[in-house]
Amino acid sequence: NYDGYCIICNDTIQTDMFKFKCCDARYHRECMIETFERGTASILESSSCIMCREEFTSIDRDYNVLKNMR
Repeated sequence: NYDGYCIICNDTIQTDMFKFKCCDARYHRECMIETFERGTASILESSSCIMCREEFTSIDRDYNVLKNMR
């Protein structure tokens, strides 16, 4: 269980939490899917964490797994 807030929308996370291994930032699953997909600052475009900027090596695979959890 995580008693905190989504870094993207700042709302309380009660269920459907997502976290990368690179840092301790937590997100709602739906907020993270939108962040993968939107604009030139999207995770798919940058291939890096939106909080700590660590580069990802398997971003397409991670995105597909997350998207299939909908």
